[in-house]
Amino acid sequence: MSLVQRDGILMILSQCIGAFIAAALVYWVYIDIEVSLNNSSIFATYPRAGITTGQAMVSSIIGTAFMILSINCVVQSKPPHKPDLSLLPIYTGIAVTTYGIAFSLNTGYAINPARDIGPRLFIFLIGFPDSFKRGNDVISWYWWIPIISPLIGAIREYFFDFLYFEMFFSCELYL
Repeated sequence: MSLVQRDGILMILSQCIGAFIAAALVYWVYIDIEVSLNNSSIFATYPRAGITTGQAMVSSIIGTAFMILSINCVVQSKPPHKPDLSLLPIYTGIAVTTYGIAFSLNTGYAINPARDIGPRLFIFLIGFPDSFKRGNDVISWYWWIPIISPLIGAIREYFFDFLYFEMFFSCELYL
């Protein structure tokens, strides 16, 4: 296993553990909350009523791709257009917030698999009903959509960036 693969796996595990711990802290804040189907949406993402599997997937794929595109435009800009990288957290926050405003209605902010699977595992362990089975009136077993769709969106954006910026444009265009 290469160093990059090992670091990638450690980053994924760290994010899942961090989201699990964050869900535990939120639960601690709402310790008197009723352990019910309705309250589980405080912790994990669920689709709004009437959304199909395709709509939920497209919403997460496109939203994640746009978010990754906006972050990559800041990070990978060529020198005359490159902003100060100390502002990268602000640009990332703007990208995540914009995604949330534009694309979270259908799926409840399903942009990062760790953000969903960590809290979902936590609510399953403390006894919230149907943590993995719940969906809406159209979708059952929704849990896999916030895991797969953002990955598809991020991979799609990576290949788009590679094909569009690396293969079709030369560096002279940015100088």
